Amino acid sequence: MKTILDASHVCLIKQWRTFQTMNRSADEIQQYLIETAGAAMAELKKRHAPDLKSFDGDLPKLKWFDIYPSELEDFGGMGIKLMRFGVEHIEVDNLTDPNAENPCRAYAYTPDETEGIWTQVP
Repeated sequence: MKTILDASHVCLIKQWRTFQTMNRSADEIQQYLIETAGAAMAELKKRHAPDLKSFDGDLPKLKWFDIYPSELEDFGGMGIKLMRFGVEHIEVDNLTDPNAENPCRAYAYTPDETEGIWTQVP
C-alpha cells in the first residue's frame, strides 16, 4: 500500500516545529486544567474539613472528582452516599467546545433506589 500525502500533509511538514510546539502546549494546558481542578478540590476539603470527603483517586486519568458531605457518607447505616457533588469531563475540548458531546460540568447526584445507580439532580 502506498501512502499519498496531500497539501495538508505538506503544510504540516513545513510547519513541523510549530506543530510540535503547539502539541506540547496543548498537553501542558490539559495538565494545568487537571492540576487546577485538583487544587480547587483540595482547597474545598481544607476549608471544610472534616465536613467534606472526596473521591479523587485518579483525577488525571478519570477526569472527574466527587465531593460529598461526611455526614451523608453512610446515610442511615446503609452504606450509601446520599448526595455527591463534583465536576466531570475535565478536558480542554469539553470545556471550550460549546457542542462537545460530553461538556465539562458540575453535578449533583443522588442514588436511585430502584436502579441502584446514580441519577443527576435536575
